[in-house]
Amino acid sequence: MGRIRFYFPFYCRGINHRLEQVRRMRWEAGPVLPSFLDKDVLSSREREYFARYNDIITDYIEEVGIDVASYSEVCALDLG
Repeated sequence: MGRIRFYFPFYCRGINHRLEQVRRMRWEAGPVLPSFLDKDVLSSREREYFARYNDIITDYIEEVGIDVASYSEVCALDLG
């Protein structure tokens, strides 16, 4: 039990890092996963996470009427 408690935070950091990469891909590549990200690169749960994250962004864009994806690119260019 002691080992599990010791390694658990490291395990969680690894998962959070992977999910951050998946979210970053959505903002950089858009709503469709690039073709090079096949089943060997992303797990089925990571692909599902990407799809759900994309749905949340799409729903927000439709509800608010502002394409936050385009807006974030403009902000990134301004911040240089």
